[in-house]
Amino acid sequence: MTAKVALVSTHSKAGRYLPLVRTALDTFLADRPTVRFLTDGGVEPAMDVYVESEASFVPLLARGLARVRDEFPGATHVFHLLEDHCPLQACDSNRISAVAAIAVEHDLAAVSFPTYPWPWKHTDATEYPDGLTRTWRRIDCRKIAGETLAAVPRDFFRYFQVQPTVWRINYLEHCCAAAIATGAFDPWQFEALRLSSAEQHYVSKYNWPTVHHGFLVQGKVNPAAINFSDRSGGAAIRRELLKEITGTSSETIFRFQRAASRYFQGFMRKVKSR
Repeated sequence: MTAKVALVSTHSKAGRYLPLVRTALDTFLADRPTVRFLTDGGVEPAMDVYVESEASFVPLLARGLARVRDEFPGATHVFHLLEDHCPLQACDSNRISAVAAIAVEHDLAAVSFPTYPWPWKHTDATEYPDGLTRTWRRIDCRKIAGETLAAVPRDFFRYFQVQPTVWRINYLEHCCAAAIATGAFDPWQFEALRLSSAEQHYVSKYNWPTVHHGFLVQGKVNPAAINFSDRSGGAAIRRELLKEITGTSSETIFRFQRAASRYFQGFMRKVKSR
């Protein structure tokens, strides 16, 4: 990958996942850049771990970028992802490297790999009270060096979406500083940031190999991640996620719990509809 360095954000409460995330990256992302993990605690400092005394997402990210600057002074772009967006299946390293190379060569500010279905063909002209779009009103795709990129609408309600993204470092530094100045410290506030100085963001047609929200949702294990994860290469992280949901690594218990949950939800819907 041409982005030179990947920065994986985590935090003290999720620090226990770091060894599993490291293994997932080693297993599923060939030809990867040098990886650095960023956290406010929960793990011991190491050669590949930046520990900073800042718990809020945006200030912590800003400090991480400063560390990247110091350690990799020649890097122009950084590949940033949240710990729970680690790949759960094999990545297409050639596609990812090609997109990263385009970002560097064309000096693009931000190119994301979505973890959810981007509306490549669907448009939506719904007028929302905040005046922002949830998809887009017109299709705007660019073909660059064989890769298809979507120009993110400037009025997209999550213009600064925290998906796995190749960022130009100086631009991301500027965005973090602007977010901090406005009191936007958490990931959701950062995603909703409105900046007059915002440059054009893009989305790659290559979907990152995980599930929407990643393997954690509001601090709890996302069951969809267990169903999606590779059973061989992702065995370690799969076992840990199973254990957190069921108290054991049993697939049978997990399947039973999910079936019971679906039955209960269906029953409650019927009750409410009466």
